[in-house]
Amino acid sequence: MKRSLLLIILAIVVISSMLVACKETAPATTTTAVPTTAIKTTTATTAPATIAGVPATSVAAATATTVKVVPTGTLRIAEQDFAYESFDQNFWTTFWGWAMCDPLLTYDNNANIIGCVADSYSLSADSLTWTFKIHKGILFSNGDPLTAADVKFSVDRFSSNTSTNPWAPYLRANFKSDAVVDDYTYTYTCNTPEPPLSVPFSNVLIIPKNYIEKNGVDYFRANPIGSGPYKLVKLVSRTTCTLEARTDYWGQVASWKTIIDYMVPEESTRVAMLKSGDVDIINTITPDRLVELKKLGFGLQEVGLDILGNISFPGTWETTSPTSDIKVRQALSYAINRQEMCDTFYKGLAQPGSRWQMQIGAYGWDPTWVPDPYDVTQAKALLAAAGYPDKFKDPVIKIYAQGYHMDMMNMLVGYWNKVGVQTKIITVDSIKFAGLFFASARAPTGDNIGAIIPWVYAGPYNSMYHAANMYTSTGVHATGNDPAADALYQKAKLDTDPVQARKDYTAFIQYGYNMWVNVGIYQMPSYAAVGPNVGKITGPIALGIWACANTIQHAK
Repeated sequence: MKRSLLLIILAIVVISSMLVACKETAPATTTTAVPTTAIKTTTATTAPATIAGVPATSVAAATATTVKVVPTGTLRIAEQDFAYESFDQNFWTTFWGWAMCDPLLTYDNNANIIGCVADSYSLSADSLTWTFKIHKGILFSNGDPLTAADVKFSVDRFSSNTSTNPWAPYLRANFKSDAVVDDYTYTYTCNTPEPPLSVPFSNVLIIPKNYIEKNGVDYFRANPIGSGPYKLVKLVSRTTCTLEARTDYWGQVASWKTIIDYMVPEESTRVAMLKSGDVDIINTITPDRLVELKKLGFGLQEVGLDILGNISFPGTWETTSPTSDIKVRQALSYAINRQEMCDTFYKGLAQPGSRWQMQIGAYGWDPTWVPDPYDVTQAKALLAAAGYPDKFKDPVIKIYAQGYHMDMMNMLVGYWNKVGVQTKIITVDSIKFAGLFFASARAPTGDNIGAIIPWVYAGPYNSMYHAANMYTSTGVHATGNDPAADALYQKAKLDTDPVQARKDYTAFIQYGYNMWVNVGIYQMPSYAAVGPNVGKITGPIALGIWACANTIQHAK
C-alpha cells in the first residue's frame, strides 16, 4: 500500500477510508441504505442493505460479536514515511488517528455505510435532515463519556473553514444547521438533498470536546486522546510511534498490547528487518520484493482496496504546454502498453485499467468499460494532428513525482520516448507533492499547470466526491473546467432515486473520462508482507493498518 503521501484522501482517504468492525453494536434492523457498492467482499457481518426509491432511510450498525481478549505482545510495523505525523485529522488528515479514534459512521464488509459511534442514522423524508443516534457507554481514553455534544463539536470542527481535511468542504458546502437534541441524538440539516454525504460523515473521527476546550488545540495535538482501541504512548519524530491497547475499549479489544511503528524510508532496510524478525509487518513494497518474500514463506495480505495508478493533467485550459491539447493527452494514453507493464514490472499482480479513484466493479462502474488500447500508430497520428512538437514553444512536459511514483513514471517515459514525446521528471517530497496535487487555486503560474501529476494510491468504495475533485470546476486538483461536467455531477449527487443516481454517476464518469484530464494505468491489490507472528488481518481497510489495528490477530 502506498503510504508516503498522507491521504489528504483522500479526499482521500480516505479514504476513503473507513474503519470496520469498530465495536460491538446494536442489532441491525431491516432498513434501507444510502447507495454504496462492494468492490471486493469478505465474510460479511451483515447482509448488504437494500436500496429503496424513497430516501427516508434508517441505517443501523452491523451486528458484531466481540471476543474477550487480553492484549499481549508487541506488533512492530515498518512504514516508508510518517508524512505529517498528525493525530488531528483537521491538519490534512491522520493515519494513527484511526487507531485512536472512532468514526461517526463506518462500512461493513460489503461496503454498505453503517453506524459506528452512531448506532444508527436516518435521513428524513425530504432528504434534508440527518439524525444520528449515538451509542451509549463509549468512553474516551481519559474516562470522559462520549456524547452527542462531542459529535457536534467534531463535525463542526471537521467541516470548519480552518480545517484542511480534504473531506471538510463537502459538509461545509451543504450545511444549514446542526443540533444536539439530547445526550445521544445529533442532527445535521442540509440546504439541499445530498444522500452521498454519508461518505464524508464516515470520515469524521469523534474527538473530545471538553478535553480540547480545556487544554487547547496545541495540547491536544501533542497529547491526543480518543475513544478508539489504542492510545498514544510516545512519538519520536521521524523515528517511532508507540501505541498501547485499551482494555476498556467499548468494542473489540485489540489482540496486540503494544504497536510500535517505525519510519524506515529504504525498502531494502524494511525487507531486511522483516527477514530478520525485527519487524512483523512492512508495506510500500515493490512487486519484485513481494514475489521474493512470498517465495521465502512470508505472507502477503491485502490491507485495503486496490492500488490505482493514474496520471492527471492540471490546468489544461490555462497553459501553452502540450497538455493543453486533448490530442496530446490521448496520445500519451495510447502510447502506454499497460498489459506489458502488468505482466513484467508488476509480476502479474496487477491488471490494466481503472479510472480516476474508481476500481473495477465500484459504485457507478460500467462493465463495458475497457482500458485504452496500446496503439503506437494512433498515438503518433494524434501527436502529428496536434502539431507536436513544433507547435509548442516548449515541447518538454514536466512530471512532478515522489519516490514511490518513479517506477511507474520511468516506464511511462520510456513508452512516451518511443512516440517522440519529450518529458522531464522532477522529484519532490510529500509536502511539495501535496501542494501540487491539491491545488484548487488555478494560478497560471503554478508549477502544476501544464504538467503531469501521478497518483498511486488505494481507491475508495464510492468515488462520488473524489471524481468531483478531478472533473468539476470546483475540484481540488485543478483539472476540471467544463460546465457540462459540473451539471452532470450535480444531477448525480442530488438525485434521491438511488437507481437513477447511479446511472447519472456513470454518465458523469464517462463524460469526465472523455475530457482526458486523467488517465488510468493499472489496478493492483494493496499488499503488506507479514512475518510468522501475524495472523489474519480482517476487514476492508481503506486507510491501511491503522483503520483495523484492533482486528490484527496473533498467529495461531
